Amino acid sequence: MVLRTAKSGGSKGKAFWGCERFPACKGTVPAAGGQRLGPKGGPASRRKEPSVWVTWLAGVMSGDVDCLWRPWFLTQHELNKRNPTSDALLGRLEQHDQLVQTLSARLSQQRVSVTSEVPLNATISPPGVKLSGSVDLAADDGEIALYEVKTGRARLSDQYQLLIYSYLWQRVHGVRAGKLILVYPDAEVLVGPLAPDFETRLIAALQTLAGSAPLRRVPGLECRYCPITSVDCIERVDFQEDD
Repeated sequence: MVLRTAKSGGSKGKAFWGCERFPACKGTVPAAGGQRLGPKGGPASRRKEPSVWVTWLAGVMSGDVDCLWRPWFLTQHELNKRNPTSDALLGRLEQHDQLVQTLSARLSQQRVSVTSEVPLNATISPPGVKLSGSVDLAADDGEIALYEVKTGRARLSDQYQLLIYSYLWQRVHGVRAGKLILVYPDAEVLVGPLAPDFETRLIAALQTLAGSAPLRRVPGLECRYCPITSVDCIERVDFQEDD
C-alpha cells in the first residue's frame, strides 16, 4: 500500500494507506493518528547507513534519556515530517547563541584563536555508523580547548557530549584536546579526560542504536522536544505550548 492524503469528505487532509492498484482496488487503512500531512508529510525513510548525532549518543551513554526508541529510530531513519520547534525551545536556542557570542568575544580579547560551530564527523567501524556533531567553540592558544555552552540545568549528558567531541576531535585532527569546558550561564565546569574504556563503551552504544531490535519506548515528557510525529510514533504524547 502507499501513503495518500484524503482530498475530500470528513477526512480531508488526513493521511491514509491506500491500495497501489486504485481505482481497481479501493482498500484503505488509516495512517497512525490520522495525522494531517504537511508538504513533505509521510513516514520516515530508511537511511542508507546508520547515522548518529552526538547529542543522541550522549543521552544514551549517560542514562539521561528514558525513551531509547527515539535515538534508535532517528539513527536508522530520515524524517519526512517533523514536529515544529516550540517557542520555549526557540528561546533557549537564542539564549545559547548569545552566550556563544559572548564567550567567543571574551576569548578573542585574550588573543586566543577561536573557531565557532566546528563540525566533527567520522564513521566509526565497527559498527559502521556515521557519528556527527558540532562543538560550540574550539580555542587554540598552543593547546586546544573545546567549549560547549548550555542554557539549562547541568546534566550528565552534557559531560558525555563534550567527551564525545573530544574523542571525535582526536580522530579527525589527530591531536588531543587539552581542555574540555562546559559553560553554563552562571558557571564553567572542567570535564574529562577520557577514561581508558571510553571508546569501548561508545562503540557498544553505537552498536545498540544501529541494531535491528527496537529499543525501549517511553511516551511522556520527552515527547515535548521530540521531532518524531505520530505518523512514525503511534504512542507519541502531544503537549500544548503552555503545558
